[in-house]
Amino acid sequence: MRISSAGTGSPIFFPAGVGYSYSDDRKYKTDDDEVADDNYLALQKLWWDLCPNTQPAWTAKINFKAFAVGNGLSSYALNDQSLIYFGYYHGLFGEQLWTDLNTNCCDKVACNFFNNSKEACKTLVHMETLLQSDKYYTSNTKIGLICTGLT
Repeated sequence: MRISSAGTGSPIFFPAGVGYSYSDDRKYKTDDDEVADDNYLALQKLWWDLCPNTQPAWTAKINFKAFAVGNGLSSYALNDQSLIYFGYYHGLFGEQLWTDLNTNCCDKVACNFFNNSKEACKTLVHMETLLQSDKYYTSNTKIGLICTGLT
């Protein structure tokens, strides 16, 4: 399978909270619809400023041929593996659980949080999942704002 956008498209990345901002307002939106609206407005503004001669080509809707989803679920194994790291690096569980997870779920090469055969690892992953889901969902999915002190 060959995937290439060379000559057929130009990807544009709008990283949230890392320097790009359409507005001086530092209160980043956390609702998917608001983010989509903001990105659409930003794309229009950037395009109008950079390519003023093509302004008449704009229509009310953009007819995308393809799109990419950041952090989408591509596999349960990859998702479960990455959630442990997400939880640790976002402060959803502490150092002791992280140390225990590394001791019981990792070898010298890699960690296996998804389908580890060790009962101790399975128990720790289950404990981490409960802690993470409780803290994540009770925060109204505003983890990024909690971590930056904006809530």
